[in-house]
Amino acid sequence: MPPERRERVPADDWAQIPAFGDGAEAPDGLPNRRDKPTKRWDYLDEMGRLLFCVFRYDTSKGKTIRPLTYWARTGEEPASEWRVKGWQKKPVPLYGLDRLTARPDAAVLLVEGEKAADAASRLVFDMVGVTWYGGAENAQNADFSPLKGRTVYLWADNDEAGRKAADTIIPLLEADTSLFLVAIPEEMPEKGDIADLEGLGWTVEQVANWVTGNSIRHQKGETTKAKSGLVAVECKDLLNMTFPPRERLLSPWLPTQGLAMVYAMRGVGKTFFALEVAYTVASGGEFLGWKAEKPAGVLYIDGEMPVNVMQERLRNIAASRKETLQKPLCVLNQDIQDISTPMPRIDDMDGQNAIKGLLDDD
Repeated sequence: MPPERRERVPADDWAQIPAFGDGAEAPDGLPNRRDKPTKRWDYLDEMGRLLFCVFRYDTSKGKTIRPLTYWARTGEEPASEWRVKGWQKKPVPLYGLDRLTARPDAAVLLVEGEKAADAASRLVFDMVGVTWYGGAENAQNADFSPLKGRTVYLWADNDEAGRKAADTIIPLLEADTSLFLVAIPEEMPEKGDIADLEGLGWTVEQVANWVTGNSIRHQKGETTKAKSGLVAVECKDLLNMTFPPRERLLSPWLPTQGLAMVYAMRGVGKTFFALEVAYTVASGGEFLGWKAEKPAGVLYIDGEMPVNVMQERLRNIAASRKETLQKPLCVLNQDIQDISTPMPRIDDMDGQNAIKGLLDDD
């Protein structure tokens, strides 16, 4: 009597699942290749659990990039395996979700490709580098919802495909993010990205300064963009734009994004006045009839006063006030610095960026 034949389970009984759902660990390479990959990128969820992998192989014929996803079958003959197939469910998770979760208040540097996303996080400390799966042609399939409410810097690859990908992404982000477009440096090679700048010898400081100093704020409407990255907005579009109202740090004379100058003869008390204003803003209090609408962080920069004198003055101010500090009041003074670290100049870009590094959203 011939042996009983089992019916083959149809292919569609298999389902793609996140790798962590079956406790699977990322393999060292693709199952259909014996050579060692150049790089493996793990796509993780918000909790750092493995979803799927992407491998890169570099050979004499060029580079090959392939996804590896996990598949499972239930029923009488349960089974599971890795397959060289892309992520099937749309929209596709971003690469770097775990980074976004770990740094909820950080700005985002959105680039094309996993290698570039890793370089973005490595070179621009203040931002989280992320990318979408599948390269320029798959930008429309990405799940950008985790970027909602965040500040996003979009840096396109230096080729036509990269520019088209940016054109696809901008409408998906402009309504729900504070979106900035990063200009492409002249040194950037054709088809190049942020990782190539690192290869050209750009320092961490140069890359970070380029991102913050050569970006334009995107708004809906027509814009005229210069080669330098400058933008001019037509009046009819400007009138239709929405901007957050300016707040008063100290009403009625000190607004956000404002500039005020205090002047008087030597010895009159300008430093006392400035320190009182700083304490009032950080505590949300009142000074000379001027009231802070809400507490805000303050960075007080002093380039001449001995730090022990400033300490004594601040101690006297704190003792005389009913209000306590609700937000940080930080002091930048030469006496606190290492002897090899000079005070930054506020009249050049390097000094301004050094000061920016001391600031946060508060």
